[in-house]
Parts: sequence; structure tokens; C-alpha cells
Amino acid sequence: MTQEPTETPDISNYLSSEEQNRKLIFTLHRELVNAEWNNISHVGNQMLEEVEERNKPQVMIDLSQLEHMGSSMVALLVRIWKRAEAKGGAVSFLSTNEGINQVLELAGLAKVWTICDNQEEALDQLGGTTEQTGRNLAPFLVFTSLICAAIAGAMLAMKLTGQHLIDVQIEPQLQIAAGAVGGILGIWAFCTSHRVSKFLGLISAVACIGLAAYSIYSMVA
Repeated sequence: MTQEPTETPDISNYLSSEEQNRKLIFTLHRELVNAEWNNISHVGNQMLEEVEERNKPQVMIDLSQLEHMGSSMVALLVRIWKRAEAKGGAVSFLSTNEGINQVLELAGLAKVWTICDNQEEALDQLGGTTEQTGRNLAPFLVFTSLICAAIAGAMLAMKLTGQHLIDVQIEPQLQIAAGAVGGILGIWAFCTSHRVSKFLGLISAVACIGLAAYSIYSMVA
């Protein structure tokens, strides 16, 4: 008896992929949890094909839709991870389910994989973009911007108190320059970082721009 060929499953039921800032994002759908091994294998092959097409692939795998994960699913992820690293790339994982995290921890993978609880962080861990460069520079940008704010503030204090430690003609110029530089760096930190650095960058930028604007107004008023 001739065996009928196995029908190729619709991969879109189990997997979706997209590219963001030259990073490949795989999202595993919850339907994959109860899929047969043949379907899981097809999904793995599709992911491998996309990884193979890239030089030094930067891959984020979204596991947030999964409610649990068996050994076949773990094997699939290991295949993708090993192949991406063999090509000089990197893989990060987005996982928000405690059960999934426990499986990865028991398998010893949590110690060697980058596992994050939000997409922004998971993408950040891959690096390689201008945006990520800005985030890596965020502490420096914020610190320098705050220094500029302090310098501009000191120049204003000298003017208001009449205690001039430098040439009175230089004070407003230095205040404007420090405010302008600090404002630019603060805005850069605000646009490319997140959380604390983002907040501090905004505060510093507002302070610097305000001090520079006040100095300019005082000169032309």
C-alpha cells in the first residue's frame, strides 16, 4: 500500500515572524503547545530557514503566548539558539509565564539564555542598533547633561548674587553654551533610553534649555 504524503501544516497557525531594526522576532502561538511533533518540526525548520538567511542573526523569540512547554518545544528552541550562535549571532527570549520560566530553569537553560519579561528589554539585549547605542550611553549622557545644568545654574547664581568668580562678560556666554549642550544631551538620553535615565534626561534637558533661554532673554531684554 502506498503511503499518502503528510500534508504540510499551515505554519501561520503556530508561528509569526517580523523584522524590527534588523532584528528577527519570532512569536510562538499558543496553538503550538498542543501541536503534534510533525507540526513542531515544521515550525522549527521555518525558523531555521529564516535564521540561515542572515549573517550574525539577532533573534528574539516571544514565548509569552505559551501556557506550558514540553520537551519537544524545548528542543526546538535549543536548535534555533545553537544555530544562531554558530553563525555569530545572538538570541533573547521574552517569557512572562512563570510555568515556562520554571521549565527553562529546570532544564538549566535559564543560566545560559537571556530571558526577559518585556519585549523592549529582550530586543535591547541583542544590541547592534543606533537606538541600543544610545541606551548604552544613557548614563554618560544624563551625567554630562546634569553637569551642564549645574554649570549653567552656577553662572545664573553668580549673576543674581553679584559674586563673579570669572569675567562677567563670559558668564552669560558660558551659561548659554552649557545650557545648549546639556539640553541636547538630555534630549538624546530621553529619546534613546528608558526608565530612570529617560526621566532624568528629560528633567535635565528642561533645566538646561530653561537656563540657556533665560540667559538669552536677559541679554536682549
